[in-house]
Amino acid sequence: MRTLSVTPQIENVMRIAIRDAYIPLATVSSTGEPHIRPFRMAKLLEDRRTIIIPAIRGGKTANNLKNNPKATILIIDRDEIKGYNIEGYAEYIEGEHSPYITLAKKLMPDYPIKAVFKLRVTNIYNAAPGRNAGKRVNL
Repeated sequence: MRTLSVTPQIENVMRIAIRDAYIPLATVSSTGEPHIRPFRMAKLLEDRRTIIIPAIRGGKTANNLKNNPKATILIIDRDEIKGYNIEGYAEYIEGEHSPYITLAKKLMPDYPIKAVFKLRVTNIYNAAPGRNAGKRVNL
């Protein structure tokens, strides 16, 4: 699986999206039904290829990833009219001793974090309107 590094420009849009709204995470069920769930936090890790999303519980999103690990998040900066679909392969991680959960609890100390979704970035697409809408971002 080839992974991509997230640029500082895209990381900045992610910070703005977290500040202004929720980050939608999209998955697909084993029967092909789409499922989108908003999350309050996402963190790009030091490798710049992995994003963790803290979760209170896994539910349908976690079940979908067991059958199909493909997932997408959407980040938007409404003021600058910029946005990106960040695609990759995700997994649901739970367990008190996971370093990802330890980090997630530090990011959101007021929430009962039980798990994280870990997304390995494989593709990034422009989600802003205009002639580049839907085009793959070449990094």
